Amino acid sequence: MTGEQDKVLAFVEVKFRSSSHYGHVLQTVGKFKQRRIKLTASYFLSQNPRYHNHIARFDIVGVEPDPASKDPKILWLRSAFC
Repeated sequence: MTGEQDKVLAFVEVKFRSSSHYGHVLQTVGKFKQRRIKLTASYFLSQNPRYHNHIARFDIVGVEPDPASKDPKILWLRSAFC
């Protein structure tokens, strides 16, 4: 049985790259951006006490063109950083 303490609240950074010429889309979230996301999450949690018992998780979703298809490729990295 899952209790309130087992709930996860995911903070997700979504990045789009029109090409991989300058690196992989999931590599675009560096230490500075991670710090800003963590500070934003901390502020959100301080303003929303109902989530205090949730586990915070930081994910990155990358969207990039797929040369083999007309649809974009979506990459989801769960627990990308702590």
